[in-house]
Amino acid sequence: MDLADFNGVTGSGYVATKNLHGMGFTERAVGGTGLAQINSDLAVWGQTAYQGTWSGFRIVDISEPDNPQTVNDYNDCAHPSGQGDVVVWGDVLVRTWDANTNSAGFTCGGEPVPIGFEGLHFFDVSNPHEPVLKGSLNLQCGSHTATGVPDVDNGRLVVYSTPSSGNCPGIDVVTLDLESWAVEYKGLSQASDTSTVPATNISCHDTGVILGSAQKAACAGSVGFAVWDISEDKAAPQLD
Repeated sequence: MDLADFNGVTGSGYVATKNLHGMGFTERAVGGTGLAQINSDLAVWGQTAYQGTWSGFRIVDISEPDNPQTVNDYNDCAHPSGQGDVVVWGDVLVRTWDANTNSAGFTCGGEPVPIGFEGLHFFDVSNPHEPVLKGSLNLQCGSHTATGVPDVDNGRLVVYSTPSSGNCPGIDVVTLDLESWAVEYKGLSQASDTSTVPATNISCHDTGVILGSAQKAACAGSVGFAVWDISEDKAAPQLD
């Protein structure tokens, strides 16, 4: 599909750089209007792409890049879950829920979402046709976006969650045991500039991680950025 076809299908007006060429496109056909139709971020594992949506997530087979195929458009994370950013590691999918659940009747993974919930849901996607909710974690300021950090030596996936409120400046640190699916909250790693008076708190948005010899994490913030050293313990970032 070329850019003109894409714009025709989506109603977009994108202009592509000359060295980029679209290879394939798979439409997400959603009934109704409004929030259920909104797509979010992407994660890729092997030959499968996972697309976050405001009502769940989509699993797409990309083994043939020019002919991607939707395996499952999972819509059992009803509003007002918002964003729906996804992190994938093997058969684990972590999904963010960044809008306070202010009334009863909402579900995710077939389970009721408590009133006041904002946080993370953890899915087993080993069977892409039937994802299974394995757990959830409520966070004080919700979860707008999340970044996964493998900690294979300790048998866990570390998740850096960016709160959905500036009242929690920094990143929430969460661990998931890859065998037992046990979830543990490690705390909020603060992000602030103490060189100013009063100290300027950085409301994080997206968080990036560089492993290898760098072992750093950094978040983009409202007034700049914050950088953490994760070389000693990925679950205990130290603000540089």
